[in-house]
Order: sequence, then structure tokens, then C-alpha cells
Amino acid sequence: IELNSEGRGEFLSIINKETDRLNSFIEGMVQLARVEAGAGNGDSQPANVEEIIGSGLERAESVIADHHLVVNIERELPLVKVEARAIAEALYNLVENAAKYSPAGSTVTVTAELKDESVNVIVEDEGPGIPVGMREKVFEKFVRLDGERTEGLGLGLAIVRGIVEAQNGTIKVGESESGGAKVTMTLPVD
Repeated sequence: IELNSEGRGEFLSIINKETDRLNSFIEGMVQLARVEAGAGNGDSQPANVEEIIGSGLERAESVIADHHLVVNIERELPLVKVEARAIAEALYNLVENAAKYSPAGSTVTVTAELKDESVNVIVEDEGPGIPVGMREKVFEKFVRLDGERTEGLGLGLAIVRGIVEAQNGTIKVGESESGGAKVTMTLPVD
């Protein structure tokens, strides 16, 4: 088969897109394997929540560019006992999901607050939300929602849960006031 330059360009574009997708899959599997093997366990240090959020959001700048970002950090939060880099990575994944599944121009909100001797870091979006029956399943490997949510590999939230639980925290999904997703990471206070 002989292709003109437009046809070659189209094929190269497809190859690049699929290569990026495969690289993303491999990175996700490696990260999940590290989490499942206990990487990061025992590396917990007192960490500033505001700095963790700043680090996660700095990395997320490009994925959140088409959205309005609101950050609400309660004053004088206690330090949390976590591996800061890992929790910043978890936050990045949550913000990336919020942006991916919300319409451009909508608001993604990140909140940090003291609640019952723990710190909650909450990511809310204005997307379609997660049905009640799927709220626990979305944390399993390779689980994706049907319909419009066919992007991704179904590893992001499994990785996030592994990271948070390795830091003696918990994570849950609920519904934001707008009907979108609300994901809450509860982190132990130092």
C-alpha cells in the first residue's frame, strides 16, 4: 500500500496516540505494582497539607487548564503523617479524573479541612457523578464506568486507594452539591 503524505501523517498520529496510551498503561501498572508491594509503607513523615496540595496542583496545571479551580484550605491545619510525595500524586490523579470527566469551563474544587482528628482532602467536580452502586467498585483495577466514560484504563482510582491506604488513610466517593463526584481522602494527623 502506498500512502500520500496526508495518509502517512494520519497513521503517524494514530501510532503516537496509541504509543502514549500504552506508555500510560505501563506506568499505571508499574505504579500499582509498587503500591501493592508496599512501596511507601513506613516512609510517613509529618507533612504540611498546604504544601502537599500545592505540589499536586502544580503537576496538574496542564490537565486542569480548561477548568476553573477553587482551593479551600482550612487555616492552621495540623501536620499529617504521610509520605507527602505519594499523597501529592494521589491528589494529582483525583484532580486529573475530575477534569477528565467534567465539562470544560466547569469548576473543580479542592478542599482541606480538619474532621474528627484527621484531615480530609476533598476533590469535587461538576461532572455527571458516580452512580451509588459503582462508588466502591471504581477503586478496583480496570473498572471504568459505561457510557461517556470510556477514556482511561481503570487504574487511576485503584492506585489512589492503594496510596492512601498505605499511608493509613481512607478514601471514599460521594456526590458533590452540583451532582458531580466528590472524593474524600482522610489522612492521619501527626
